[in-house]
Amino acid sequence: MTSTTPPDSGVVGVTRRQFVWTFTGLLLAMLLAALDQTIVATALPTIVGDLNGLEHISWVVTAYMLAATIGLPLYGKAGDVIGRKPVFIFAVVAVGLAALRRAFHLAGKPSITEQPTPNGPPC
Repeated sequence: MTSTTPPDSGVVGVTRRQFVWTFTGLLLAMLLAALDQTIVATALPTIVGDLNGLEHISWVVTAYMLAATIGLPLYGKAGDVIGRKPVFIFAVVAVGLAALRRAFHLAGKPSITEQPTPNGPPC
């Protein structure tokens, strides 16, 4: 006896091309989330140093988490209203443009190794 699914079972067939594009989008979203966490973790000591004290680290982390908590439902609602694909593409392009802007901003400045040390020649 063979087992077949009835036509109205709700099972949707996905082509290989659709699967690859969907999986690529998920991987890109995970990459951007991981990069976001890496950037925040790297910048955290500098931010706390600018606030003059380690006791302010909880405020920085709380502000970051609050912004992420507020942003997630807003992007979700925008995805419901506009469509998930345009919102996702907007988010990826916005992150990419912000990264490029920051890279070009830092391009004209000397790197850490080119700056002279207080007691002698450059490193």
